[in-house]
Amino acid sequence: MIGGGNVAFYTALRDATELEGFIQKHNSFFTSQRRSSKAKLDTVMFPYRMSRGTYTTNFAPTVHRFFQLDVPQPKSQVSKHHDVISPDLSDTAKRTLIAMVENPNASDREMAEKVKLSRQAVTRIRNKLVDEEYVTKVCVPRLYKWGFEIYAVTHSRFSMEVAWESRLKTQPKRPIDLSFLTLSKADEGVTNHMISRYQEYAENLEDMLAWYHKSRIFDESPRINVFSLERCTELRVFDFAPVVKNLLSTKQKS
Repeated sequence: MIGGGNVAFYTALRDATELEGFIQKHNSFFTSQRRSSKAKLDTVMFPYRMSRGTYTTNFAPTVHRFFQLDVPQPKSQVSKHHDVISPDLSDTAKRTLIAMVENPNASDREMAEKVKLSRQAVTRIRNKLVDEEYVTKVCVPRLYKWGFEIYAVTHSRFSMEVAWESRLKTQPKRPIDLSFLTLSKADEGVTNHMISRYQEYAENLEDMLAWYHKSRIFDESPRINVFSLERCTELRVFDFAPVVKNLLSTKQKS
């Protein structure tokens, strides 16, 4: 998401060394003549083994609130800890996985042509990847076409005097339920919201501030970056292909 002088983006890296390498490349790029345009780079790292998250986007509560339907609200995702595994995939499975991520709507026959395998082989590999939860399907509504006004990302730093479990139990339900992607660890958390109207943003902010004043749970005031969807260049798809290629260390060209 780019707009209002801010950029927000997410990625997945194998380790802290890759993150440090990215930061150094950023600093190296903005040298000499580019130095005057160097932006402040704030990074937040959530190691999988130490964090909880939703990890897959969930827009169902946001869509339900937007339409104001007289039906039960869909269940929100709960931030969970996930075990880290080393994928034991053959080269053909890796190529098929990348093809699935690059073209999620492609048929098995179309993917077979791309990865040079039989359709039956691709079907077998796809089923294995789904059954073993290497991939999952999500629905990403194009909310910028619905007149949504705001994208807000909130970064909070928490006091370590309050136990992580206690914090999760007392946090305000509405803003957390409406976050389509949430990451959390003992001393930090990030939430992401697509908001249809400014009034809704103000209500969510009021809930968060009420929690702050009541619990004194923050180390400092949350940092909230607000993007006007009308005036910014937004990411309209979630492209995981470059990340998957990097994590699998494939030799394929981007």
